[in-house]
Amino acid sequence: MATPNSVTPEAPFEPSRPPVIEGFSPSVYSHPEGFKEKFLRKTRENPMVPLGCLGTVAALTYGLYCFHRGHSQRSQLMMRTRIAAQGFTITAILVGLAASALNCKHFPSGHLVRRLCDQARVPALQAWERMRLQKHP
Repeated sequence: MATPNSVTPEAPFEPSRPPVIEGFSPSVYSHPEGFKEKFLRKTRENPMVPLGCLGTVAALTYGLYCFHRGHSQRSQLMMRTRIAAQGFTITAILVGLAASALNCKHFPSGHLVRRLCDQARVPALQAWERMRLQKHP
């Protein structure tokens, strides 16, 4: 039995769609990106990751081909090369993450993030200046 002043939802809750919050946009971009646009943007931001992925696939493919042909030494060399290419890719991902974390202009969504980054930089710069002055008085 419902009371006269009870609130009833206008539409049923749909778990497949995000909730609508007034004044909040879940994306920092004004229009939704397709796969191609996002892939090209990410490749421009960090071009070493796709190169590392291509190197990994090339080493794996050639290593499997050599294994199939019976060239076990060359196959082992290509598997080691694949591991090196995977390490290069992981390093490129981590360097890209660190670079984007240090680049506060990457966030176009507002001044709050820039202000927080500036506040974090000031103590780091002051500490660096103190260390420099201690070494060279």
